[in-house]
Amino acid sequence: MLEWLLRRLARAPTPAQSEAAFRSFLRRTGLEFEDAPVRDVLLAVMQFYAEQRFAGLGDDPDTDMLLFEYGCYDWGVGEAFQLALTRQFYSRGDNPISQLTVVFFYRPDHTLRTLGAHHVWCAHPRELDAFRAEMFDSAATRDALNRTDQRREVYWQVV
Repeated sequence: MLEWLLRRLARAPTPAQSEAAFRSFLRRTGLEFEDAPVRDVLLAVMQFYAEQRFAGLGDDPDTDMLLFEYGCYDWGVGEAFQLALTRQFYSRGDNPISQLTVVFFYRPDHTLRTLGAHHVWCAHPRELDAFRAEMFDSAATRDALNRTDQRREVYWQVV
């Protein structure tokens, strides 16, 4: 068992390669990020979290976590309602914290503004069922899935 895990980690991408690995994962599942339904992309992010391990992470159990968050924000380009899944990595080395983020932007309105902001963490793939249920049961996700996103982004960054 340990040998199998070591072989798998030896072939595992690093967090810096996570965006390319995720885009490749999407294509293997028949999805293109720019055109896929939001629900399908969200499910793919969770499947990617369950299946893809990364090399160079720290030794603590919470070195690879998934964050669901939403809210209305203005980062200097105009207000937008954002629905995001972020995979956060804690690595050994010079850039200890990095994130792979998938975010959908919507035109804000009264309904979306009244939802406020919220976030929830998934610390391990074995928690995905409860995490998935909470995400899809949220009013924000239900509302967003009935709208057309204005734009979407996927990116990796050091934080």
